Amino acid sequence: MSEIKKITVTDFEEVLGEKISEYLKQKIDEYDFAYYEFSKEEEEEIIQKIEQHLGKEDFVKAGKHRRDQWEKGWEENLKNLDEAILLDKNGFPKTFRPSWAKFSPQEIIPKYFAKHDILRWKQKFVKPLKKNFELNSLYVIQDWLFDKYIRNVETIYEFGCGTGHNLLHAREINQDAEMWGLDWTKSSQEIIKKLSQKNSKYRFNSKNFDYFNPDYDFKLKDDSVVFTVVSLEQVGNDFKKFIDYLLKQNVGLCIHIEPIIEHLDEKNKIDNLSIEYIKKRNYLNGYLEHLRNLESKGELKILKAQRSYIGSMFIDGYSVIVWSKN
Repeated sequence: MSEIKKITVTDFEEVLGEKISEYLKQKIDEYDFAYYEFSKEEEEEIIQKIEQHLGKEDFVKAGKHRRDQWEKGWEENLKNLDEAILLDKNGFPKTFRPSWAKFSPQEIIPKYFAKHDILRWKQKFVKPLKKNFELNSLYVIQDWLFDKYIRNVETIYEFGCGTGHNLLHAREINQDAEMWGLDWTKSSQEIIKKLSQKNSKYRFNSKNFDYFNPDYDFKLKDDSVVFTVVSLEQVGNDFKKFIDYLLKQNVGLCIHIEPIIEHLDEKNKIDNLSIEYIKKRNYLNGYLEHLRNLESKGELKILKAQRSYIGSMFIDGYSVIVWSKN
């Protein structure tokens, strides 16, 4: 391995494609993005390991059949949250952090973060020195987008919110907005309710919502912002129902942080492994192409579509798309 390196503000400005705000600079300074780069030999071993994994026949595929598995997963987080809610004298659960700078309770962080000690950064594999490297890099993307687009918005909806940890991060940026967490599992709604009950600063609403069968009776407020974070990936190529639902609302903006296969380079070996993994898992595929087709028809406008060059061992999974209705 090489000497220790560290992702800097300048590095993030390069991949995000713009000068970043003072707020985001401060947030980046709070995280520790130290890492090692692998040698050519080590990288080849990682590639071979991923190729062997991709060659397996018993791949777990995303889709509507996995609702029960997600229910069980979030039930585990709910149980951990129940065990942790012992209020201190300030009204915060002991494991909650009352500082708005870093306040996501560990009990609701999904288990798939830090599952592997190999991550992706700028089309290379890296070994982070800190466990929360991937989660914090995702939070940098959120900090960037939320600071840019939701700071003064009155209503915010996260679809596929899971445990609600992204909503906590959004609340850090906007402490006044009406916020909704929507998910197809009942345990997700229970987590959101408990967060709101135990801390009045959160004030989240929750509702059951299924990407595969959108509830058109649930009307989104005018000029609101919708966002998804690696949840829309679970619908594969069955995303048109959700887009049709959004187009029938009067939302102001839609933000996605998702694996976007169109952003990856088939000629790059490491990118190509991510493409194969997305296909094997039946993750989101063709979404950006569909949005571009709708844009050509004048139905919406794509404001931003770019990759972040950040990912986990198997997937470059945090591309960004921002769009609005015309």
